[in-house]
Amino acid sequence: ILSDVNTQIQRFLFVRLVTSAVVALATWGVLAWLGAQNAVIWGALAGLFNSIPYFGPVIVSGGLFVVGMVQGGTQALSRSLFASLIPAHKSGEFFGFYSVFEKFASIFGPLTYGLANWLSGGNHRQAILLTGAYFIIGLLLISGVDVARGRRSALRSDRSERKAKFQ
Repeated sequence: ILSDVNTQIQRFLFVRLVTSAVVALATWGVLAWLGAQNAVIWGALAGLFNSIPYFGPVIVSGGLFVVGMVQGGTQALSRSLFASLIPAHKSGEFFGFYSVFEKFASIFGPLTYGLANWLSGGNHRQAILLTGAYFIIGLLLISGVDVARGRRSALRSDRSERKAKFQ
């Protein structure tokens, strides 16, 4: 069975290669006949772009792999930064707050996407654009955070809490 599958894949790739070559040569021939500049380059690009629908999913999967690898690290960094900005004696309260908003995000992100997709008549591009607005808004909000000031404030709060305990 694997031999048959391998043979079929080889045939498919050979047909794709021949088809792309025919498209490239035909495009080059017609453009050269019409007197277009750089007809060879345009023909080569036409042959290359003819195969993109078949190799595009592989390229997209590679991009998704990179996003998946980065997303876990980003989550860890955001928790670490958050922990450095809160007073240690109130970490339970703040991380509870963080957890609630994390759950809201897991609800409102897909809900927004689905609603935008429905309102746009099934246009996934508009839904992705609207959902991407959350990232833009988050970036704008976090750009106003003074991390050094937040850390100083958390340390000040911890010091005053320790002083209050010992008095």
